[in-house]
Amino acid sequence: ILKDNFNNFVKRGQIEKIFRDLLGDGIFTADHDPLSSDQGKSWYFQRKTASRIFTRNIFNTFVRESLLKNCEKIRARLDSVANTGEAVDVQEIIFKLTMDTIGLVGFGIDLNTLEKDFVPFAHAFDRTQKLISKRFLRPGWNTIFGFLYSQERELRGHLGTLNKFCEDVIRERRDDPDIENKGDILSLFIQADKDISEDRLRDVVMSFFIAGRDTTACTISFALLILTQNPLMQERLFQELHSKFDGRDDNSYTTKVVDKDNLPYLHGVVFESLRMFPPVPVDVKTCAQDDVLPNGQQIYAGDRVTFEPYVMGRQNWDDGDIPKPERWLTAKPTQYEFPVFQAGPRICLGQDFAVFEAKCVLSTLVQRYQFSLSGQVPEIPYSPGITMTVNGGLNLIVKKR
Repeated sequence: ILKDNFNNFVKRGQIEKIFRDLLGDGIFTADHDPLSSDQGKSWYFQRKTASRIFTRNIFNTFVRESLLKNCEKIRARLDSVANTGEAVDVQEIIFKLTMDTIGLVGFGIDLNTLEKDFVPFAHAFDRTQKLISKRFLRPGWNTIFGFLYSQERELRGHLGTLNKFCEDVIRERRDDPDIENKGDILSLFIQADKDISEDRLRDVVMSFFIAGRDTTACTISFALLILTQNPLMQERLFQELHSKFDGRDDNSYTTKVVDKDNLPYLHGVVFESLRMFPPVPVDVKTCAQDDVLPNGQQIYAGDRVTFEPYVMGRQNWDDGDIPKPERWLTAKPTQYEFPVFQAGPRICLGQDFAVFEAKCVLSTLVQRYQFSLSGQVPEIPYSPGITMTVNGGLNLIVKKR
């Protein structure tokens, strides 16, 4: 599905239709196969162009600078509630941080949601994701009777806000006389194709905002949930970070500093979060032509085929329901055994970006604060959607170390 007969398992079908209003023909919904309307040209172009931003040099310079700026804002927010006994939804703060970071790194935009009570684009972005995910429960949403759903009417308004934001950003970037020297995602696409349409650029903006914000925010949030449910793990991570960073500031963060060899327990915490709570817990493909899976299962054209990283992360591991960061000292699953970032030709371009950002943010937080849960975690700790988030938010008590 993901490698050997990759071209036969595509995005066309119900899933693509549901998310088209948000993602258009962006990299997540564009098809790659020879039978698609453009023979996969759009997908290959987007992947080739976007790959230019995910380099080690970018991580160690621009990404790090953006993270430092936003981590400073998080510290100011947490300092204001630390040692007061007041609970704070850390997940909400983390989502703001990752949105601000991808805004800077991906599009050269400082949304500054961390310091503003209300940002229209951010609000519309969140509501659109929630409303569009519920289309699975709204039969007939895409017929002439769809307007009868109040949620569809609300969705139209939020999509208008998102489209206006994209229109303004694209126009400003096209008019920038220094665009050839810009290295953000949007500028790279304009440089690669001077005639690229506004609609295609809009789809690029939306797709990479989701990719750059949600995956990392979910990973960090669930990592903090695991650490607060297991205080000894939190303390062990603090001791590892303290031994490496004591007396040094966040400017020490580079890809080498936070890699597995240098901070193995931090690496384990991040990957246990990904294993137990993959940001995209279910992936659906559509079979383009009749096929037979390796186990002999007949698949017909038009059939939907699902694989579930959430289930794979539990069933395929010893003590899969128990977090054990130390397992990653020796575990080396293939991308097909651990497809949290997809696998094969469609493997996520930004996986290293997401892991680097998660490690830097967790390092910053755990070195400075001790976190504990405020109240009970729901029996089902996750909330499904386009991505999987902590159910009910991540309400934590914060103490300075």
